[in-house]
Amino acid sequence: MELLAGESLAARLRRRRRLPPRLVAELGLQIADALTSAHEKGITHRDLKPENLMLTPDSLAPGGERVKILDFGIAKLSQREGGQTDGNVIMGTPSYMSPEQCRGAQQVDPRTDVYSLGVILYELLSGQTPFTGDPGELVGKHLFHEPAPLLSLATDTPPALADLVHRLLVKDRQARPSMAEARESLRRLLPALPIEVSPESEAESRQAKA
Repeated sequence: MELLAGESLAARLRRRRRLPPRLVAELGLQIADALTSAHEKGITHRDLKPENLMLTPDSLAPGGERVKILDFGIAKLSQREGGQTDGNVIMGTPSYMSPEQCRGAQQVDPRTDVYSLGVILYELLSGQTPFTGDPGELVGKHLFHEPAPLLSLATDTPPALADLVHRLLVKDRQARPSMAEARESLRRLLPALPIEVSPESEAESRQAKA
């Protein structure tokens, strides 16, 4: 197996709680790009969450980090590839599961990963997942509740990015964009998002002016 240096996205969130919108979009674009390739091969991840996303140093990647998607252990092959799953089994991590995933494994197709990506982007921007509670409560909320407007929790989020996140979180999977469409939306949004200036860079700039 490949030895990866870096930290999980979950570890990054424990240190920073929220990430700036441009970085969120850059990471989201990388995730969507990788999963688009998986979906084209008939593979649905089904357990997308910050713990399964590794941030590794890469000077060629935007922001100097490359996202690696881990743990395809419960990934589902499409029926055309011969994959079969017991329809009564619920698999995944409750905070990040799509409504159809909450109904049972047989309901799942690639758009379940789109929903999970929406949950992750919502959390990266606001510092919290759309829903909280015990596993049973989470299943009910994914099925029947709407998340709080992202702009009410993270006012610095550009409206176009917030709108995209909510489109990824639509209950009806047929109304969600595909992962390829999500990727292209993120690609179009990126140029308009402000570049974050780190505290270290600001200090260096003040010293240079002095």
